[in-house]
Amino acid sequence: LGPPSHCGHELVYCHNDVQFGNIMVKQDKASSACGSGQGGGGEGGEEEEEDLSQPAIRLIDFEYSGFNPRAYDIANHWCEWCYDYMTPEGSGVAPHEYKEEWFPSAEVEQVRFLRAYLGYDDADDAKLTAEEDAAVESLRVEVLSYVPATHVHWGLWGIIQSVTAVGIDYDFEGYTRQRMGKLWGK
Repeated sequence: LGPPSHCGHELVYCHNDVQFGNIMVKQDKASSACGSGQGGGGEGGEEEEEDLSQPAIRLIDFEYSGFNPRAYDIANHWCEWCYDYMTPEGSGVAPHEYKEEWFPSAEVEQVRFLRAYLGYDDADDAKLTAEEDAAVESLRVEVLSYVPATHVHWGLWGIIQSVTAVGIDYDFEGYTRQRMGKLWGK
């Protein structure tokens, strides 16, 4: 039978909220030694063997997960590159402000991301076959076609949050205006 599809787009189990607050990166032993200057050795200074069966990156907060076209999840992730939810208060920058210039560039970031996603060699100078290049470009076009859908999804989420998220200090209405404005080129 093969994988399910929707309008010819492959459906996969998606996180649907892959933004930096939901990505946990495992630190190496040297950086996790709390500034002790030691490489995290075991008792008696012995080096502990690294558990390579554990992933270096883990996703958390799966409350929005479900089956979607894979391109939608990637499009949403790329749009999340355009936000800085960690901006300190009083900095003059609103965390809901969409920064278009942070969207991944087509020539470098989009292609490199998709090469890695598809399991192709991630070296910048690695040559792909014509078929692999076509697969990357096809997926890139598919991903970009889902960018407006992510703005609609999160714009509607912002409307709901502006009414239901009592006591949370966040400009949900401004966020909604930003997301929905992207649909009309604002």
